[in-house]
Amino acid sequence: MRVKGTTLRKIRDFFEWLVDIRPSHETIRRWIDEIGSEYKRDKQKTQGSGVYSYDEQYLKIGGKKYYRFCIKDVVTNETVNERIFNELSKRNIERFIIESLKGKHVYAIVTDGDPQYDSIIKNAAKEFGIDKIVHQLCTFHALKNLSKAISESVKAIKNRGLGYYEENSVFIESKEHSSCRYH
Repeated sequence: MRVKGTTLRKIRDFFEWLVDIRPSHETIRRWIDEIGSEYKRDKQKTQGSGVYSYDEQYLKIGGKKYYRFCIKDVVTNETVNERIFNELSKRNIERFIIESLKGKHVYAIVTDGDPQYDSIIKNAAKEFGIDKIVHQLCTFHALKNLSKAISESVKAIKNRGLGYYEENSVFIESKEHSSCRYH
């Protein structure tokens, strides 16, 4: 009724006519908000929020190496699927992601940044019949890459201060001419 534009007071009148109760219009608003948020949570659990994270873990079971693949819904924090594989291959990862997210709304997938995920996610988008799935790097790995880039920049700045302008150059000071050359 509310979706069709019926006022809260008219809904109250309907309750009075139907079940002989007369809640206040504010009580009806609160009921709608509560039921609406529960409905939204249930819908996200079944259809998915659209944003998922994928990762794998290395396991040893009985001295043998296995891999645990896991996809979680980032918004609801629900595990969508997890499975143990004996081989970490692009084919297994792609098949797992597609099977896990089939029938769900998919907008973005967060991974650890392994370059093979780009093509896997593009193939999943084709399989789902959508133009694009956003591929995002997880915060941990993004910070790790940023830290590495900063460290390399600081090293390069220090090397410039010592007279090294290129990463592989060697600084040679000529005693005869008191000038600097780079080789």
